[in-house]
Amino acid sequence: MTPNFALILDYDAISLLIRQGTSWRSLGAVSLETADLAEALEALRVQAEALAGDEALRSTLVLPNSLILYTSTEAGEDARENARRAGRVLDGATPYALEDLVFDWKARGDDLLVAAVARETLDEAEGFAQLHGFGPLSLSLIHI
Repeated sequence: MTPNFALILDYDAISLLIRQGTSWRSLGAVSLETADLAEALEALRVQAEALAGDEALRSTLVLPNSLILYTSTEAGEDARENARRAGRVLDGATPYALEDLVFDWKARGDDLLVAAVARETLDEAEGFAQLHGFGPLSLSLIHI
């Protein structure tokens, strides 16, 4: 399943984008200062559901970069070694234990690029999106 919407969770607003081919179009944003945040998010969700038609509203969650640790190290010989190296570079790099982080990596030439986020942060983001009916399906560690 491919998400048809992107829910951008930021410090000052919640924004919703719709996928259009290979690009994204903004449907709107709701300030976190809004008097009735739940009502404003519901209006955004209703708009998205109308555009989704018969498809279920499925979204990818986009977190602020400040909640994601981006780091790098030297790439290994294979995927197994790269997974170990990613874990080693993250161990002690945050206030969280390694098992409390969700991370991914990508080898690019001689470099191993690593992105990590606290599991509790993901749980909170997913819970928020579910509570407001945005059908969280995945997480994007890059801004769309």
